[in-house]
Amino acid sequence: MLVRAPFQQCPTSSWNPARVPPLNMQAMARAEMTSGTWEGGCLCGAVRYRFTGELRELLYCHCRMCQRAGGTPVVAWMTLSTSGLQWTGRPPASYQSSASARRFFCAACGSPLAFQADDEPDQIDLTIASLDDPARAAPTYHAWVSSRLPWFETSDDLPRHEQASAT
Repeated sequence: MLVRAPFQQCPTSSWNPARVPPLNMQAMARAEMTSGTWEGGCLCGAVRYRFTGELRELLYCHCRMCQRAGGTPVVAWMTLSTSGLQWTGRPPASYQSSASARRFFCAACGSPLAFQADDEPDQIDLTIASLDDPARAAPTYHAWVSSRLPWFETSDDLPRHEQASAT
């Protein structure tokens, strides 16, 4: 059994552990959570992707279009740069879901995978649940809560935006 002696200040040193600022664990965890290499894909495994870089946003979307496209009360998205995204399996099929955006999905199993606004070709949103390890990417806010289904509520303290994010 290892027994550690209490810390004693070296008489010739000016270093004082009491003056060392505490580690910002939340900031460190956020940096680890939002950067790195991310892999995921559809339910059947035909469509796969890999992303290397930093995630721009992590959010829950309650808008009516996401509800219908996902068949769910809310969709968790991660926004990233298209420059770091590579489709490594079969490329996804796409659907022009509105006059200004496309949604991507697996043509074999139907899994919804991505959303891309026409006016933002340099970024894409991928569904967090399609990640191989979705626990790494926790949303940081709710968008379009004005469309939230009244029977669905999440018990978190994240910011809620009536429409899109204020950012």
